[in-house]
Amino acid sequence: MVVIGNGMVGLRLLERFKDKELLERTDVTVFGAEPRPALDRVNLTDFFYGSTADQLEIKSREWYEQNGIELFTGDPVVLVDREAKIVHSQQGRKVPYDRLVFATGSRAFRPEIPGGDLAGVFVYRNLHDLERIRDRARSCRNVAVIGGGLLGLEAAEAFKELGLRTHVIERGAGLLAKQLNPEGSGVLQRQIEAAGIFVHNAKITTEIEPRGDELVITFRDGTCMKVGMVVFAAGIRPRDELAKACGLELGPRGGIRIDETLTTSDPGIHALGECASHDGTIYGLVLPGYEMAEVLVDRLAGGQSEFTGADQSAILKLEGIEVAAVGQYQADCPSYTSNADGLYRRIYLRNGKLVGAIGIGDWPEQARVREAIKYRRRIWPWNINRFENRGWMWRPADIVDVSTWPDTAEICNCLSVCKGTLRAACASDCASVEQLAVKTGASTVCGSCRPLLAQIAGAPAPAAAPPVKAKPLLLISSLVATIAALIVLLLKVPFAPTVTGGWRWEALWLDLFIKQVTGFTIVGLAVLSMVLSLRKRIKKLSFGNFGYWRALHAALGVFTLLALVTHTGMHLGHNLNFVLMLNFLALAALGGLAGGITALERRLEGPAARWLQKVWTTAHIVLVWPLPVLIFFHAFASYYY
Repeated sequence: MVVIGNGMVGLRLLERFKDKELLERTDVTVFGAEPRPALDRVNLTDFFYGSTADQLEIKSREWYEQNGIELFTGDPVVLVDREAKIVHSQQGRKVPYDRLVFATGSRAFRPEIPGGDLAGVFVYRNLHDLERIRDRARSCRNVAVIGGGLLGLEAAEAFKELGLRTHVIERGAGLLAKQLNPEGSGVLQRQIEAAGIFVHNAKITTEIEPRGDELVITFRDGTCMKVGMVVFAAGIRPRDELAKACGLELGPRGGIRIDETLTTSDPGIHALGECASHDGTIYGLVLPGYEMAEVLVDRLAGGQSEFTGADQSAILKLEGIEVAAVGQYQADCPSYTSNADGLYRRIYLRNGKLVGAIGIGDWPEQARVREAIKYRRRIWPWNINRFENRGWMWRPADIVDVSTWPDTAEICNCLSVCKGTLRAACASDCASVEQLAVKTGASTVCGSCRPLLAQIAGAPAPAAAPPVKAKPLLLISSLVATIAALIVLLLKVPFAPTVTGGWRWEALWLDLFIKQVTGFTIVGLAVLSMVLSLRKRIKKLSFGNFGYWRALHAALGVFTLLALVTHTGMHLGHNLNFVLMLNFLALAALGGLAGGITALERRLEGPAARWLQKVWTTAHIVLVWPLPVLIFFHAFASYYY
């Protein structure tokens, strides 16, 4: 067997081939166009967060060697001789085949517009593209991502984290048009813009031209935009040129036409993944490709499996924003919407059974929603009532505790790994998330199910996303602020009423001039802290990374406490001063607690942690409002009397 292509789907085919023990009686040769073995393209953006090329490799070259697979990387096949059943590679290799599998994947779509090939204009597809983008990003300040789909938004998030002023250019009326309805797109856009990314809808690019070190994008409506870099993330096109050249039939929209057995118009040739067209559909997600691999391996092993189509559910995870579109999420059937707690969720029911769902924001019951969609679970009126009013269909306790789920419940939706399979793996020799991942493949695609795997394995929940920016500063500042506030509140310190000769520490809070200096310092620091908090609430304040703003806000809180100690001598005072001190200390303590749990949010995933973060943050914000009034009366009383 010869496999043309060594991407994620091609590798999945080889893994299942190995699991079926077909490698023992089959010579397998694999040709890959890229210089490395298969990379984890789903998490390719992690390259911008510090992951190396070696870390992104799914299997090392040694794995291929150990399993008797001959792998040629950086040597694409350029000719398929169907009559002689021989493939010819770019470097002159000639390999005969009995079975040939096309797993050539897709290429990034680059619109044919003037200036589309200029320096500074890139596509977002492979590691080489990301390396060039990273190098360009070092010398520019802003970037335009053309495409408001899954890949475009993921790229935009990465560029924002690189410190670039980021614009998303979408030709349609809203973001994620394939996954979301107009209402959902609007909710997502507001969250994206609140995070500091600028969105421009209904903008069709007609030309890109250089202007000095920058690029000017011209749109069909006559408007222009000047940026330092342009990145196309506007969809894919199947790599079907080689198949077309050797005479295989293509689908109506391109792609290699296949039937339910993954066979092309040539009985000895198969195709799967993004290069294949089944019933006129080209699947641009990895999960349908994995399902195709399962079917093809079963057929080659003598089974009767058929590919009848695949779920096109999609999940997008950005920092603080999660979008899930599951099942038949654009079905023409009764639907119900919940906007509880500022989130957006919609479910679709057909004959009372759940068939699709859309969620924007954290949705703890998402795994159970997927399981209900897969098995067409009935949703009762009380479930709908709870959903519309609270955003939940089931009791929270039933959702968080995986032990209450049946063995048929899918834990890893990407690879359709159910709870029973994971429990069986734990009963044998798996005691960690990593061991379960190796044994079952669960969590090896998007990683969103890793906390559930941790529950099943009885292991600590692992982080599954890039860390909070400036986390150490945020954590240390929050810890110091909380401890300092509690010390001042609880520790009784002797208070001298006068200063008698020579230098004494009491002068810091008894000398009138020093008290004025420290008092106005406190006011200045408090005002600056509140100004920094506007970074999250005013869209135009988008420069810099929000994580650093938040950490600086916490650090200023520590300095404000230090000035407060100097101003008061750790004395709580009486009457109005006592109320003011309590307000200040409670504000600092609650802010420190909220900041600490935010810094540790990747380790404290779960409803309880999120609830605490929300409660403490809300209380911290509420306590800000009386502060200006109390400070005013404190200053007025001090100067008046």
